[in-house]
Amino acid sequence: MQYLKYPTKVMGISQSYKGGFSHLISSTGDPKSYPIDETCGSSARDYFYAPCDLLIKRIYGVGNRGTNTVWMESKEKVKLANGTESYVTIMVVHPNDDTLKQIKVGQSFKQSDPMFLEGKDGNATGYHFHIEVANCKYSELKSKGWLKNSKNAWVISNNAIKPEDAFYVDKSFTKIKNSGGLTFKEIPVEVKNNKPVESTQKFKIGDLVIINGALYSSSNSNTSINNVTNKTTKITRYSKGAKHPYNTTGDLGWMDEASIKLAPSISSSKSVELKVGDSVTIIASGNSQANGKGITSKAIGSTRKILKIYKGSAYPYQVGDKTGVTGFYKEVALKKK
Repeated sequence: MQYLKYPTKVMGISQSYKGGFSHLISSTGDPKSYPIDETCGSSARDYFYAPCDLLIKRIYGVGNRGTNTVWMESKEKVKLANGTESYVTIMVVHPNDDTLKQIKVGQSFKQSDPMFLEGKDGNATGYHFHIEVANCKYSELKSKGWLKNSKNAWVISNNAIKPEDAFYVDKSFTKIKNSGGLTFKEIPVEVKNNKPVESTQKFKIGDLVIINGALYSSSNSNTSINNVTNKTTKITRYSKGAKHPYNTTGDLGWMDEASIKLAPSISSSKSVELKVGDSVTIIASGNSQANGKGITSKAIGSTRKILKIYKGSAYPYQVGDKTGVTGFYKEVALKKK
């Protein structure tokens, strides 16, 4: 399964979806969309490259009829930077006639193929691509792919997702010059250009980790079975060379290296004893029950007090403040103030 790859060789976002110049009405209206203006880092014309294997689904404009716009759809489900897998439809606005005339509806492109050049059709102030993404097929979009929202902005019609939740950055392909204040994930080394390389084991059996992303029934499955958010657990298995090489306590599911990070821990040569009344900072997730059978408790980064200690329990430290109990945590999830 392909990772959805950022579609230009230089990232030069001149306006994100937070931009007050013209985009804020897109991201705050109903329905919402999350456009970016991509200049490719210069005033020259550069290519939009296929972010995955895809098909052209609709072309609007070319000539005197409205602003040139093209919709493209992934041929298969792709991996998104938010850890999910989905078909995607990408809407790109402003290519000029000279380049948009070279493509047609139904045309197929392979990932990283050059597709068309930047333009300023529709009275744009300079050469750029206006890009919006939806996590669905084109056929699932309303109104032929776009509509006016409640703030009179033309937006992709539904299922819009933020660009940093959609695109991975392959740093061997894309140079980041200006991210527009957005934070993008780097594509995992093992799948750059979708060519597996010899994998190395980043996490060891027994490592305490925090996981965010898709879970798979097997280490080489093509379809996820669930998603998890901010769960603290331990690495229990590793499958060298697999698509999803790691599994955790209780066979929760196989997952990608990119979905895992080491849990923060108290780095001290001596163990810091925690006792009732201590002020602590929560640095990892906990549980709503001391036995660990409840729901995940978060409040990461918050300062609380230890209310009670249930020795021998999976999550022995009851933490809270004057408003009540926040949750139950392991010692490694708490840093003494």
